[in-house]
Amino acid sequence: MAVENVGKTISMPAAGDLSAKQYRFVAQDSNGRVDVAGDGADAMGVLQDDPSVLGAPACIMVGP
Repeated sequence: MAVENVGKTISMPAAGDLSAKQYRFVAQDSNGRVDVAGDGADAMGVLQDDPSVLGAPACIMVGP
């Protein structure tokens, strides 16, 4: 049985190729783009898709 939990999502430009980073914690970089959160960094949410180029829209789940 498939289950989907609907949550609040936002869209931000990707900081680069995130095609292999789907479902990882992400944070906003100094340029206002989203990138994978580093160790110990404050994550803003979880990447829901797989943008493959700089500036492509990235869908981020930020809350329930």
